[in-house]
Amino acid sequence: MSYSQFTLEQIKSEFGITLAEKVGFFASISEQNYSQWLAETFIKLSNKRPN
Repeated sequence: MSYSQFTLEQIKSEFGITLAEKVGFFASISEQNYSQWLAETFIKLSNKRPN
């Protein structure tokens, strides 16, 4: 079965699954700046991905 043939709501209903979502999980962590190396790496990787 492909992912496009069902929804999360259907799975929760049919299998009796309850999701425990914790809102604000990272709320207590302060914002951090990323390094120049990480920025350059993301740029390099995004240029290598197939279209």
